[in-house]
Amino acid sequence: MTALKDRFQSFIRTFDGCEDIDTLLKSNDPVGKNRADYLFRDRTIVVEQKSLEVDPIARPQNYAEKLMAEGRLIAWGTVSTKTFSEDIQREFVLDLTRNLDSLVAKADKQTRDTRAIFSIPDAMGVLIILNENASMLDPKVIHYGLANVFQKKSADGSLRYPANGGVILIPEAHAIDTPHGRRIHLMRFNSPHGRAKERFLQFSDALFEAWARFNGLPLIKTAP
Repeated sequence: MTALKDRFQSFIRTFDGCEDIDTLLKSNDPVGKNRADYLFRDRTIVVEQKSLEVDPIARPQNYAEKLMAEGRLIAWGTVSTKTFSEDIQREFVLDLTRNLDSLVAKADKQTRDTRAIFSIPDAMGVLIILNENASMLDPKVIHYGLANVFQKKSADGSLRYPANGGVILIPEAHAIDTPHGRRIHLMRFNSPHGRAKERFLQFSDALFEAWARFNGLPLIKTAP
């Protein structure tokens, strides 16, 4: 099967009046601006696409060794993280997902700059994360990491990353092959500022349906 990133880029250019920002700014690229990837729905939606390229497979062992060196953990052999205290489990998951912070931070700036470039201050920002390689980061772990990142605040008490209304995750690293075909648990995360929640839900619903059709798979909706 074609790599997820290539397949998604072929798909997204056919979705909902997509405008490719690279093409739009090919001969007039603003200096010092970090633009996003796409515009949708008459430029009312800005989309930035990111990929999780590296699987943090060594991080759990490295983190356990750090805890043992600090005298906070005594373990021998293979130990389940479920035996850790709640505080250590939280620290462990946040350490595992710490690269999400840089993804969200860059996407926040790209959405802000794109609004300025095209003079669309009310456009909703959406971050799409593709995960084909990071098997250590299952959707629930990514959701927990995103919740932590989006709740971070600046010195004045405002949310640090307010530009994007939500995140869409396509986690093919966790696809399950069943007798009835491939199953992929698509996920979305609403930004805590909640200003564009309904618009984000409508956009993500439409994208999920179109993505399923593109791949020739049924879309099964489940309760939140």
